[in-house]
Amino acid sequence: MNRKEKQKKDERRCRKFISLQTIHFKNRTFMQENQHISSRRTSVKPQDVSLSLKSIVGIIVGNKLIIAVCAIVALIAACIYLHKTAPIYSRYTTVLVKEKRQSAARNVGDQISSMAGIGAVSIDNEMEEFKSPYLMYMVIKKLGLNTKYTEKKLLRVIDLYGKEPFTVSFPDAKEEDFIKLTVKIADATNFEITSLQYVDSLTKQPVLVEDTLIKARAFQCINTPAGKIIVQPTERISEKSAGRTITVSHLNPNSLADGMSSALSVSLVKSATIFNMTYQDQCPKRAEDILVTLLETYKNERSAENKAVCDASIKFIDS
Repeated sequence: MNRKEKQKKDERRCRKFISLQTIHFKNRTFMQENQHISSRRTSVKPQDVSLSLKSIVGIIVGNKLIIAVCAIVALIAACIYLHKTAPIYSRYTTVLVKEKRQSAARNVGDQISSMAGIGAVSIDNEMEEFKSPYLMYMVIKKLGLNTKYTEKKLLRVIDLYGKEPFTVSFPDAKEEDFIKLTVKIADATNFEITSLQYVDSLTKQPVLVEDTLIKARAFQCINTPAGKIIVQPTERISEKSAGRTITVSHLNPNSLADGMSSALSVSLVKSATIFNMTYQDQCPKRAEDILVTLLETYKNERSAENKAVCDASIKFIDS
């Protein structure tokens, strides 16, 4: 009985030892395989990179036609965008605000102005006054900017400010009336209105008249559904102008003044009496004219205000 038990114990020990040896052998084999695989990966890495670059080059060469077509399409789209989008020009001027030499006289003038109900104006107030819609409204009326002339050439709509072959006046139109018409030049003295758009005064609804033909002679008043219209040729019209189609728009100057004032920027220079004014516009000539007229209008308004101060001062002294 003891022998059998000993044999069984010996068999168990043998089996346990064999299983431990087998596990140890498997672990060693697995570690050796991992080391071998990692060494292979390390040695093959440069070859894989070269293969990936070759594959990329192969993809490019294989799809060179598609890539070339995409590049051409992108180039055409960029050219269309640049041709369709009108460039924006900037014009600027510098304004010097003169100060009175005698401070005592200035103080007396300020006191009389305040007593007469006219406040003294600082540099900040003058900068804000230049950006006021009222001052821009006066500029629009003087330059006639509420009547706009445009012409479509290929993909771009060109503003014809200063290059109009003719002008159109609207004797019956009010300031707030919107009128838009398309005029075709037959010759230097004959014109054709091919389309007309306006807002009905009764219903306040927009009315579009298309496929119409209203003939107009130069300097003659013609009746249209939008009211009376007079077409006047300018010195820029010629025989080459025949066949051109120009769009004329009569716009509300009050609405224009708000948008045009936002295109004007006023910045103070280091000196306390000098500031710069910059105006951005699609037409550089119009930007220059706006700045010049803005300064002239401001000067006239300031002269009228100074005259009012003088009159108030005299009236105060007489009293």
